[in-house]
Amino acid sequence: MTPVNDPPNRPDRPSGKTNGKINTEYLYTTKTIDIDGDQVFYNWSWGDGSYSGWLGPFTSNTTASGRHTWMVKDSYSIKVKAKDTSGAESAWSNPLPIKMPYSSNNPMLQFLDMLFQRFPNAFPILRHLMGY
Repeated sequence: MTPVNDPPNRPDRPSGKTNGKINTEYLYTTKTIDIDGDQVFYNWSWGDGSYSGWLGPFTSNTTASGRHTWMVKDSYSIKVKAKDTSGAESAWSNPLPIKMPYSSNNPMLQFLDMLFQRFPNAFPILRHLMGY
């Protein structure tokens, strides 16, 4: 009799920066448990129509990561799915909403953002402190 293979649990909601700049690579992490103890692969949905493809394998219940760079200013939802080495797939994780770039309704921050875009090499220390 062939043993039953259970799929991995739904992966944890991705962790990582929830705002940032376009054309910058960001790292996100997650993990899941495979009840059967199988190793797992992860497929990241980056919210911009692209996917990482199956990355891994990773040991069950250890942190796995994915990296992505967004090219268009927008809001996105990152989610991840797991698949064990026997091919059983989990449900998608809960999404992590992010904004690229970070935006604020604070007029002073909007002014600084415009200033940094117009003069990208000016005020390097202030730019670093503000995260630009």
